[in-house]
Amino acid sequence: MIRVAVVACLLALALPAMERPARAAAEDGAARTADSLHTHALDVLKDDSVDGRRIAVRDLERATELAPADARHHAALGLALIHSGYDHRARTELLAAVRLDPGNLEARRALMLCWKREWYSVQEKWALDSTLAAARQLVARDSSACDAEVVAAVTLYELGHVRDGAAAAEAALARCPEDGEALLAAAYLAYRTGEASRAEQLFAMALDRLPGDVAARFEDTRPLMSDADADALDRLPAAQHRERLRRFWSASDPDPTTDVNEGLLEYWSRMAHATLLLHDLDRWRWDERTALYARLGAPDAVRFEPPEAPLWEVRKRTRQGGWLNGVWVDLGGGGLSTPYIPMVLEYPRLGTYQVVQDVGLRRDFRLPDARYDDPRAQPSPATLQDAALVSTPGGRAVFPLLPPGMRSLPVAASIATFQGAGGPRLLAQVETPGQPSDSLWADAVVLDSSETLVAHGSVALSPSACDPAERRVAQFAFDVPPGVHRVALSVHDAHGARGLVRALRHVEPTSGALSVSDLVLTCGAPGDMGANGTVRLNPDLTAISRGDDPLVVYFEVYRLTADRDGLAHFEYRYRVRRLDARGRPGSDAERGPGSGVDVRREDVSAASLRRQFVSVPIHDLLPGRYELDVSIRDLVRGTDAVARLTFTRE
Repeated sequence: MIRVAVVACLLALALPAMERPARAAAEDGAARTADSLHTHALDVLKDDSVDGRRIAVRDLERATELAPADARHHAALGLALIHSGYDHRARTELLAAVRLDPGNLEARRALMLCWKREWYSVQEKWALDSTLAAARQLVARDSSACDAEVVAAVTLYELGHVRDGAAAAEAALARCPEDGEALLAAAYLAYRTGEASRAEQLFAMALDRLPGDVAARFEDTRPLMSDADADALDRLPAAQHRERLRRFWSASDPDPTTDVNEGLLEYWSRMAHATLLLHDLDRWRWDERTALYARLGAPDAVRFEPPEAPLWEVRKRTRQGGWLNGVWVDLGGGGLSTPYIPMVLEYPRLGTYQVVQDVGLRRDFRLPDARYDDPRAQPSPATLQDAALVSTPGGRAVFPLLPPGMRSLPVAASIATFQGAGGPRLLAQVETPGQPSDSLWADAVVLDSSETLVAHGSVALSPSACDPAERRVAQFAFDVPPGVHRVALSVHDAHGARGLVRALRHVEPTSGALSVSDLVLTCGAPGDMGANGTVRLNPDLTAISRGDDPLVVYFEVYRLTADRDGLAHFEYRYRVRRLDARGRPGSDAERGPGSGVDVRREDVSAASLRRQFVSVPIHDLLPGRYELDVSIRDLVRGTDAVARLTFTRE
């Protein structure tokens, strides 16, 4: 018995030693089989077919079962699942790969892109936070990972950390100065942080290095146009096409007084952010959200799968039935039901919203089907009148008046049309609050209807005659041809703050008929403004009367007719009428005490040109908004001319 027990003990000790080589051989065989499956999976994935992806996923799943501790198989399976559209399963495998091998950069890169795909599917903040964390972890382990630095920059901007995003983009550019994506991120984030000139240079470099089809997207203005305008543009010869685009972008430029086109830079910045944010596995994605972002900017709110929207749609309707003895038997309607994920992007500040659909659950959001109406969101008409926004021709897109991050200066301006010796003349004045010690400069440009520069000027602001201690003013006088002109006046200080006023002026050609210039509300008494036959105007840009002093108005009368004695006899009548809530003047019958003034006078002029100041008594007027119109009647010829302005009585 003792001998049997000893033998049993010896066998018990020997069996594990005998099993170890067998187990090791089995594990080695499983590892070799897993490697073979891995290699085969990578080969079939090169075909990029549905069957190839299915076979690759099957092989790699078997490989992870045979070698569960090998991070390579989990990473490859994660990538294959991403290509197959199974992002949730892919994340599980990629997280396993990172746990098994924290230095597996391929798994970390795929995990970063997997989180990014999750964001553009649901647009939830947690997905962005996970994307940013994965990108930073990859950069921490691989300082040459420019793509991860770009993802970090774009994600930071989307999360609202503009300066941090710009720093990340600059870091990517420093590591990879020739990389198109790094240049693109640095360009748009330079513009977002106030470096417009540098952004323009970086965009030019980026577009030269991006794939041709991607660069073409940035040059394409069709998302900003109606279908009819886009079709008409495409039919133009090359030279006319370039000219039409030049005019389009000139008209879309919020501030033509600068050396850069802020409208174009804003469009490119939106395009860059949207395309980089949706960039996925070497694929530049372009869906309707990109076009919407390029036109209207970031939405104020996004609702994913709103409860009021269905998740299925019958997209191909048919009638079902058959012929029986020459008679059609109708068995009712049918159709192909397609699943989709709805998303609503809301723009309450623009008075609009956009519905997009991920039809077929492919993370490719498109516009809903619309048989008659254009389903693209359009800013409301009231929005297009907002002075803080600039709309493109046709009103499809809106851009901010001032570049991002720029401090705004309050400005007021007046533009009046006169007639000089050489033809029409524009007198433009711009004003901003300022102390006598402040350094302020003004720029002005005038463009004609073909978006060609007609006149420009730059001056330093000086104390205002209306309020020299608190306001600064600059004045420009430009001779212009007749036609419709776009006038832009800007003011900037030494600290980069800026104010801007834009206006359209229709300048009539001179003729032989009686005419009157625009009315200009001025400061001070008429006697203070004329000397040696010249007139020096001090326009009051506030157009607000606060005291009992009379309202002083300047105007010019042209082409008065002389009688036999060489004198021109004329009558001028000025009327002040209170405006109602709709901005319409009341009739003479409706006018009560304190609601208007009506004065008529005759005068004589020795010349056909009459420069005239008028003092309008307003001490009896009640508070409110008023219209002043001045009527001129040539008593020799019997012709009339009228000019108007509005002011407020406080």
